Amino acid sequence: MKKIIFFLIFIFQINTFSQDSRSPTNAMIYSIIPGGGQIYNKDYWKAPIFFAGAGILFGSALYYNRLANDVKKTIENDEIGELNLTQLNRRREFYVDNRDQFYFYFAGVYIISLLDAYTGAYLYNFDIDEDTSLNFGIIDKNKVGLSLQIKLLNK
Repeated sequence: MKKIIFFLIFIFQINTFSQDSRSPTNAMIYSIIPGGGQIYNKDYWKAPIFFAGAGILFGSALYYNRLANDVKKTIENDEIGELNLTQLNRRREFYVDNRDQFYFYFAGVYIISLLDAYTGAYLYNFDIDEDTSLNFGIIDKNKVGLSLQIKLLNK
């Protein structure tokens, strides 16, 4: 684990944040930790959303995994007590289903974090020109229209 942390710190030190462009590959490498690619792309407001979302979902999956293991140990140790075996199996199945569901959601948030970091880095230098306008009003006498002007080439 220490090697991974040192590797990530090394990568962050190699690529300074003062660059004018962003590499999509580096953004995906930083997204090993959800939110790292967003910090690399200077989308600071997105990073805690991805980090917290992934952390909550992964933590919930681990919680349900622990509950399922506890029920499994209860069944294996014949500590059934008042509950019968079918009720314990249903409860364990419920916990396993919830665990799998939270792992699936975690994978979804992780993939969305990777894709967002990649597209954010790819479009980092995308020029947003202010010459695009949408006008609604009277064009000629007794005619109402909609006008959209997009300047494609900057000459």
